[in-house]
This record gives sequence, C-alpha cells and structure tokens, in this order.
Amino acid sequence: MPTSGRGCRRRPPTSQITSASCTATTTATRRSCPTARCWCWAPGSRAGRSPRTCSTPAGRCTCQCRPARRPTRRYRGQDVFYWLLQVNLHGPDHGINGLQADQLPSPAAWFLPNRLISGNNGGHSISLRDLGRRGVRLIGHSEGTDDGVLLFSDDLPARLALVEATFGQRMKVMLDAYITAAGVDAPAPEPAPVDDWLPEESGARLDLDAEGITSVIWSTGNGLDFGFLDIPVLDQWNYPRHTCGVTEVPGLYTVGLPWLTRHASSTVSGVGVDAEYVAGHIAAR
Repeated sequence: MPTSGRGCRRRPPTSQITSASCTATTTATRRSCPTARCWCWAPGSRAGRSPRTCSTPAGRCTCQCRPARRPTRRYRGQDVFYWLLQVNLHGPDHGINGLQADQLPSPAAWFLPNRLISGNNGGHSISLRDLGRRGVRLIGHSEGTDDGVLLFSDDLPARLALVEATFGQRMKVMLDAYITAAGVDAPAPEPAPVDDWLPEESGARLDLDAEGITSVIWSTGNGLDFGFLDIPVLDQWNYPRHTCGVTEVPGLYTVGLPWLTRHASSTVSGVGVDAEYVAGHIAAR
C-alpha cells in the first residue's frame, strides 16, 4: 500500500468564493495565477516555510492561526528533531511513551496540523507574531462568506496564546523527562522569549472587492485519501485498520503512515522499525 495516502487536496469551507471578480487556484497551479492582486491562504506551518510569499508585490499571504504545535527549533543544545527521534526510538526503554501511537488520547491526534517549524536557511523556529510583523495577515477560524466578504472568528489573541503554549504543555515536559531518565548531559533549558505583539486589524473580516483581490491561492496541503482501495479495510477516520502495519486483509500491509505505531513512523529515520516488523510477518507466512 502506498506509504502516505495524501492525495486529497484540502479546501477550507470558504473555498467557494462568492465574489464574481475573484478566482481561486491551488499551489499546484499557481504559476498560471493572474498577475493581478493575489491572496494566498496558508496554515501557520506553510506560511512560515514559504516566507517569499509574504513579500510578493502582487499579493499578501494570509495565515490561519490553527491550534498547531510550536516548538523551538533548538532545545537544550540540540535540534528539536534530534530529541524527538531519540524519544521515538529509545523513550520506551526509559518509560517515556508519549510518542507511541497507543498513548494518543484520540485517533484525531493522527491528523493534527504540522508543527510550526521551518528548515529554511538551516532551520529556525516560527513565530506567528513575527510573520504578522513582516506583513502576513493573521486570521482565526473560517466561519463562512457573506456576499464576497470572508468571515473568521474574532479570537486572534487567544489563538496566538494557545499556539505559543503548546510546547511547554506537552513536548517540553516529555523531552525533559527523557533527558533526565536517559541520563543525557544536556544544558539547562532557556526561558521562552516574551512577545505580546498583536496586529491592528482583528482578522475577522476580509472584503475581497474592497481589497482589490482578484485571485486566491489555497496553500492548504493534502489530506489522507485511500479512495483507490476497493477493500473494506478503512475505519471511521479513513485510516487502515492494522496491527503494526499488518491489516486484517491477508497479504495487505502498510508502512510509512503517520502514527502507524509511533510519531516517527512516517519519517525516513523512523520507518525502519515498522518495516522490519512487517517484513518479519511476511517472511513467517
């Protein structure tokens, strides 16, 4: 079975633009986007990884502030992904199981937004407030349209605070616990920087005609899509039912899916554990 299943393009509820003067496209076709004023819609992680979009003369990037996790890129002397890999591979040996699939509070956690982190220019943390200072329009949750006006939740300060608190609430606690349990000699954590900047505009309304916006680019990524499977093997989350990659259908296996058995199951550095188990199951048949 293909490893990602990410073939269904996501569109927000407001993707049916009601303004007659405005057209919509996706990042896959944006090269054909008209040269008139454009508006690029991207969740936080995508806006942060594509900073050039923020300063395009023909348009302005809009970042939807979702409850994404925002870690610091470097933590206690290492890249945060180094620590995440160590917890994935060795955490259970020290009683740290937070990144194991069976420890998730709900299957909905499989589909949480990507972390607000970037690999641009050697890798760096992403601050939504900093993106706002650089010209990105920050908005809340999409609530619909009204005659060409896009409507969003008027709760931007609370959303920014929620995003910024996520690292300290879960990931930081888990990484510190692993470092202590594994006896790793690491420097003490640095205090998180304080930033209370807020945009002048609430981000609750966007009038396409008044802003002169004639094109919208949906930079919203892809979702899981296993529509090609004509086999009753998917659960209510459209996710294959399996045990460590072995499905209930004889001869059908999967590896590389998000949270197959652990957080790193969909990464090059973490897929090997699952692949070894599946290969052993096949060999034993």
